[in-house]
Amino acid sequence: SYVITTGTQEEINQQEFDCLMRCLIMSRQQDYPYFEANALEALAEHLINPIHREVLLRNNSYALDLINMDDVSVESLPAQLAEEALCLFQQYGDVYQIAGAYRTLASCSRALGNHSSALYYLEQALSDTLINQAPDLVASIREQLSVAYSAIDDKAASDLHRNVYLDLQEQTRQDRWLEARAAQLDQSVARLNLLLFAIGAVIIL
Repeated sequence: SYVITTGTQEEINQQEFDCLMRCLIMSRQQDYPYFEANALEALAEHLINPIHREVLLRNNSYALDLINMDDVSVESLPAQLAEEALCLFQQYGDVYQIAGAYRTLASCSRALGNHSSALYYLEQALSDTLINQAPDLVASIREQLSVAYSAIDDKAASDLHRNVYLDLQEQTRQDRWLEARAAQLDQSVARLNLLLFAIGAVIIL
């Protein structure tokens, strides 16, 4: 894997924030709503943590003019950005990105202590059955549902979603093992074919 950013967590946050702001500005200038939505959602995720948000906004005051055009409070800013991303994804029609935006909105709500809103957004994220084709995404949503239900002391619902999450995690691990095994077999077949070709060439010679 490649390391894109390095340094302390604060330095990494700043480097990623710089990249996302450049992506946001360029996508707006060139009218690329898909990339604008992705940049907005990622910025929202970077600003959910209040400590990281304080540092980033303090060191990048210019950004507020670009990302807080509705002049909402800094606490509400992550949710505002996620809402904008959701609207763009809905216009674009990407089911998986829509589900991801709802998941981000749920994280924003949970950070504000609004667990009922978090549950609503997570249920919305699961409303289109097409996302079942992306088990990693569904697993992450189920995990958040488990946490959200736990926060309102609904143990039965929390355990239910936790079990589904764990089952999906196990299924994903097995799928990845099978994919890796299939890749190894493909390599073995390719080597065997090369060897047979070499033997055939030697026999002909």
